[in-house]
Amino acid sequence: MPSEQAHTAGRPVRAMIALDVSAVTALRTGVGTYAEHLARSLSALDIPLVLLTNRPEGLPADLAAMNIARSPRRPKRPTIAWLQIAAPRAAIRSGAEIAHFTTGRAPAIGGPPFVLTVHDLVALEHPEHLRARERLLVAPWLARSIAQAASIIAVSRDTAASIARVFPELRTPVHVVPQGVDPIWFEPPPVDVELALAARFGLGQRVWLHVGMHGRRKNVPRLCEAYAIALDRVAGEGPQLVLAGPGGEDDAAIGRAIARHGLVLGRDVIITGYLEGDDLRALVSRAELCVLPSLHEGFGLPVVEAMAAGTPCITSGRGALREFGDGATLIADPSSAKAIASALLQLAGDAAIRSRLSTTGRAKARELTWTRCAEATAKVYEEVRSRPSQRAR
Repeated sequence: MPSEQAHTAGRPVRAMIALDVSAVTALRTGVGTYAEHLARSLSALDIPLVLLTNRPEGLPADLAAMNIARSPRRPKRPTIAWLQIAAPRAAIRSGAEIAHFTTGRAPAIGGPPFVLTVHDLVALEHPEHLRARERLLVAPWLARSIAQAASIIAVSRDTAASIARVFPELRTPVHVVPQGVDPIWFEPPPVDVELALAARFGLGQRVWLHVGMHGRRKNVPRLCEAYAIALDRVAGEGPQLVLAGPGGEDDAAIGRAIARHGLVLGRDVIITGYLEGDDLRALVSRAELCVLPSLHEGFGLPVVEAMAAGTPCITSGRGALREFGDGATLIADPSSAKAIASALLQLAGDAAIRSRLSTTGRAKARELTWTRCAEATAKVYEEVRSRPSQRAR
């Protein structure tokens, strides 16, 4: 059975941990944000770390100043090839007793015993939500890595339950360790940044915001349809639908949906591309509401960040979205554009609901800290290290 990790740190881990930060890139999404903050928070606990990455140029300055396992200078390998060949060798050379792979994929052979973070099992339980290439790059490696891990971290109870369903014979310990939210999300963004952002993208006073990569499971084409329905019925000045995040395999479908429903790109629907830091916080703060009608989320960091900022949210309630947003977000059926539109109109038209969700969301988001995540993760390392037979594979 999955076990909830305590929020107090166990005895200090003095073994060297090789931490995979390969997802920390210039255009990082949820998995990269997780690895970045985990590295920072583990270091703050004085846990010895060596960082594993094939893309050190993407690291922020404080991570770049940490102990990084340098691979020999060669033409840059794809991440899968680096993970299977260079990463385990680098972990061994660094003297690490334990490796921690943070993307759900780990080396098939070699290297020290490893802890594996699993964010979701969409590739195995709901492959229809992914393109064929994405399934090929994720599913086989995820299944093999789960089978070989010394210990598993699931970022939500929902992900832990998925592991139990898909791998009923698995005897590897599964620990539920939720992600955190950066405290800066509770602070108002600089006013000048918000004004500059509004001018840059031509934003009006009313913004309905979606944050995330444009992948199939994010359900953005249906959100565009729901927005078109709501736009015909909304009271007052018409809101703009703003899509913030890196492009993805659904870009073409999003473009078709915008055209099919008579929307004008650049006026009704604004696509900002990837935003981070103060720009993203300013956009979330400006938004009347955030909407994430995803078909599945293993955690849902954009929702938790919006909750921390006090911006009311609509979610699908799928996966972990209900787990962390229960009572703090408005739930809409993601399979129905009419249901999403109804939720948009309800939230936009009721200031009392927006105020309640804002207050409740901030309170729930404060329960999720990166310090607690790091403390619980350190206890997993100590549990693996205490086993008598842990040796390099």
